Amino acid sequence: MRNKNFDSLKGALILLVVIGHVLLGALGSNTLRDIIYFFHMPLFLAVTGYFISNKTLAFTYVELSHKYWIRVVIPYIVAFLVYSISIALMSKITGDWYLLIDRNELPMIAAYLLYPYYHLWFIPAMLLYIVFIKSVYSSQLLKVISFIVSFAFCVLYMTKVSLFNSDSVANVMMLLGDKRYYSYYFYFFLGHILALNSSFKFIKVVLLVFFVSTLGYIFNSNMVVRGIFNVISNSCLIYGVFYLVSSSRQLEVSILSRIGRVTLPIYLWHVLPIIAAKKLILPYGELPYYAATFILMCSLVFFFVKAEGKFQILERLFYGNQK
Repeated sequence: MRNKNFDSLKGALILLVVIGHVLLGALGSNTLRDIIYFFHMPLFLAVTGYFISNKTLAFTYVELSHKYWIRVVIPYIVAFLVYSISIALMSKITGDWYLLIDRNELPMIAAYLLYPYYHLWFIPAMLLYIVFIKSVYSSQLLKVISFIVSFAFCVLYMTKVSLFNSDSVANVMMLLGDKRYYSYYFYFFLGHILALNSSFKFIKVVLLVFFVSTLGYIFNSNMVVRGIFNVISNSCLIYGVFYLVSSSRQLEVSILSRIGRVTLPIYLWHVLPIIAAKKLILPYGELPYYAATFILMCSLVFFFVKAEGKFQILERLFYGNQK
């Protein structure tokens, strides 16, 4: 039976993703954006990992490929082609559009695959995470090792400390693609583990650790310590949120639940109107930009909610459904 509480959670999270991308200013200069970016992707990844069941992991790689080809890969390819072609054309026209990586370091096609545009990293990362979990699925020892190593990588990513100073190591890391392909795996794995062990008997201790680690993150200036507190705080937040939505209380919010069912097309396509608004409307001021993006985002969400299940071509190319 579908847990509509999780649909509501997914709906709330995708709206936070959209808001985070709409907001102007770099990280560190916009408080609301900083707050959203602190937890929204770790929690979103954990929710995604929560629904990767052992039954799914028991599939062969061929069966997994077939399942996710329809549900995820086809919509991703459509979005990937539209964004990549658009960006490539704008790069050629303006000469200063968003470039993924120095074109002299990697062939352009390889660069676009390893470093997809902006938000598109999430889908290949999710697919890689499923492969990672499946590779340790049959061994408890490998699961423990994977958990520890993924935690360490996540902490290193959050500390923003470069451990790859030599050119040879840096070149290898560059060929591995976007760092989020492996640095965020810990949260995805944590979501999967919590789905299998959902008693949540440590909730009081976890809430205390969340409070302490969050204060430690806010008031500590050491980047390494802040990185550790960041991962611990987000892990506790994930535990607490899962406890809340997994409880017997009915927390479903109808509109959020409906949005939560169509997070894939919203996630893939919400950036396109934001790009247009920044290029065409932002030059006239921030107020017109925010007014326009509010209307555009509401229209996009409304369209995907209302169009769900009604058009076969959209179901296959945008929603990842086969009818």
